Amino acid sequence: MAEQMAKADGYWIPMMQVFDLGVPGPSGNENDTYVADDCIYKVNNLMNSGGIVALLEKVLMHNTLFPDTAYQFHGFAGFDGRTVQPVLRQVRVANAHPRHTDYDRHLHGRYRVCEAGWRGAFH
Repeated sequence: MAEQMAKADGYWIPMMQVFDLGVPGPSGNENDTYVADDCIYKVNNLMNSGGIVALLEKVLMHNTLFPDTAYQFHGFAGFDGRTVQPVLRQVRVANAHPRHTDYDRHLHGRYRVCEAGWRGAFH
């Protein structure tokens, strides 16, 4: 269904055209990245996301916490009739180095540390 909607609305990217998004960048278990001059595209394979809805909930959380580096939905990529992978776009911040105060400002009061590690403590 997502594939048909994406095709009908012009948001479908055939998998063979994903390389046109940018230069292949670092990839991991969940995303393949493609680096353009002003942004990074992330093609998410949904392996760790629990589905499209769960991924979009994570994106919403990220965008709320980090609006300066918010993700934008770019489209869906895939092989016709087989796979559908959301493509997210994020502004590229070249040569940036986060400062500890940036972390404090965004995360203060949102997490608490316990012996087993960290746990979310959203208010």
